[in-house]
Amino acid sequence: MKFINFNINISSKNKDTYYFALFLIFPGILLFSIFVLLPVIETLFISFTNWNGYSKNINYVGFDTYFKVIDTYPFSQALRNSIIFGIFGLIVPPTIALIAAAIVEDPNVKYKATYRFLFFVPYFFSMGVAAAVFCRAYDPTYGVINNVIQSLGFPDFKPQWLGNHILALPSAMVVLLWHETAICFIVYSAAIQQIDKEIYNAAKVDGANIVQLFWNITIPSLRKITLFIRTIMMIVGFTPYAVIYPLTTPGLGGPYYATEILPTLIFKKARIGSSAGEAAVVGVIMVLLVLFSVYLLKYISERFTPSVDTN
Repeated sequence: MKFINFNINISSKNKDTYYFALFLIFPGILLFSIFVLLPVIETLFISFTNWNGYSKNINYVGFDTYFKVIDTYPFSQALRNSIIFGIFGLIVPPTIALIAAAIVEDPNVKYKATYRFLFFVPYFFSMGVAAAVFCRAYDPTYGVINNVIQSLGFPDFKPQWLGNHILALPSAMVVLLWHETAICFIVYSAAIQQIDKEIYNAAKVDGANIVQLFWNITIPSLRKITLFIRTIMMIVGFTPYAVIYPLTTPGLGGPYYATEILPTLIFKKARIGSSAGEAAVVGVIMVLLVLFSVYLLKYISERFTPSVDTN
């Protein structure tokens, strides 16, 4: 077993530089400890209590609060929806963005700057603003989506996009897709520009077509950036509170828990249900779910994603 040696030998010449570096990073460490580390420790402690959030009496109950939360129906539905959202964010926005970026960055495509700008427009708005805009667009009476459908010759087709328990979750996913594909596209676009063009030219000489270039050169060359993008999109997918809140308020998570996710359940238990202990449990479970998913994604990516062969 290897052990990390934390002994640092500092010469007198570099001592001033070392202490100056500590001075520079100390504010960051202090802020991280106050606003991240301490709340995490406090949340973990509260999860083992039945504290209501405002009383001075805090009773330690061990894992009883965990069992209580897990046995409650909204939790299973919220966990299911969060996993569906996370898988959707992991797969769909990065995939669409990668294909679009590869097409735009093709040497034969003109007006690249215009296409990049148009793809990035959705990210000018925050996710909450995007959800609020779509909330109006989904309105069954005056919403632009139903108006377009009716103008195409379907006057009686007026779906309740946010009021139907089957359509509500996919409708919320569309907001996430519209907003997050933009940032994925820009990152991929910049990464594709850094790939050595000589690799493409050599493959073309060997007779490779566009699909083969994309599959055998572009995708393997972007392995690391793809892992980064998919990790971020998966985390965003697990926690799309900014999407669900504007779309479903005042019936947060509705209809009939169809759009209930772990962050909305935390909000309900902490602010509406006056159960800080249960809210802390959901928060701990959500963090563990994210950490496990990130580790699993990294493991799969390292084992099964091929690297480009430059020989």
